[in-house]
Amino acid sequence: MMMSAPTPSDRLTIPPGWQVQHHDELPSTNTELMARAVAGTAEPGVVLVATQQTGGRGRQGRQWEAPAGGLYMSCLIADHEGWGTRWSLVVGLAAHQALAGLDPTLGADLRLKWPNDVYLDDRKLAGILIERAGMDEPWRLVIGLGVNVVRPDQPRADAAYVQDYAPTVLVADLLPRVLTALDGLRRQFAKSGPDMIRQAWLAHAWRLGGAVSCHVNGQKITGLFRDLDRDGAMILERDDGQVQRISGGDVHFGADHARGSS
Repeated sequence: MMMSAPTPSDRLTIPPGWQVQHHDELPSTNTELMARAVAGTAEPGVVLVATQQTGGRGRQGRQWEAPAGGLYMSCLIADHEGWGTRWSLVVGLAAHQALAGLDPTLGADLRLKWPNDVYLDDRKLAGILIERAGMDEPWRLVIGLGVNVVRPDQPRADAAYVQDYAPTVLVADLLPRVLTALDGLRRQFAKSGPDMIRQAWLAHAWRLGGAVSCHVNGQKITGLFRDLDRDGAMILERDDGQVQRISGGDVHFGADHARGSS
């Protein structure tokens, strides 16, 4: 599938309220912004962007491969709305909206994988990492987003890259779209109520109703992905018919995972 690139008139500018700082290289935009936030040297609205990361991090401490040619950004927000863990859903929706905005046909193939990825044609296109900076109220959250834009010399078979679909799209086209989408969804959900976050996310869910295996506290649990609760946790219908809330752990999708050994 090919899609047209944004023209200069389509390209957005950074919306008001965000202060973007560009770096050629950082170990991790999230690590750097977390340190600044905890030290009191960064305020909500700061956005760090790196051309590449040498120590990118994913969920549960996994390494995030971040060669030059992707969008690697972290922003600091204050959770005045009290959404807490639901921010992961909001950021996923913002990433989905920003990517779909590059071309109307792209949105049909984009899906949100619980809890923190964006998939394109069943391959990972983007990942999200949200961390709480300190214990102040309201929560201050560092929101990290990485998007595969340019195909590297050694691409991953399980990864998707924006330029495979739109060769002329630039990293610079995505950053303002992400921040614009995040601002718009924040206003929208503040008016409509937090349950709309859940409903909007489920409309784009990857493999909703499909088989899942979860490893939680050393225990393997298998079943079907049925729903999300109001906080964004997965509602799993277990093989024994019981319903269980899954808020963390190691989660795998697909019947092979569900039937396989741990």
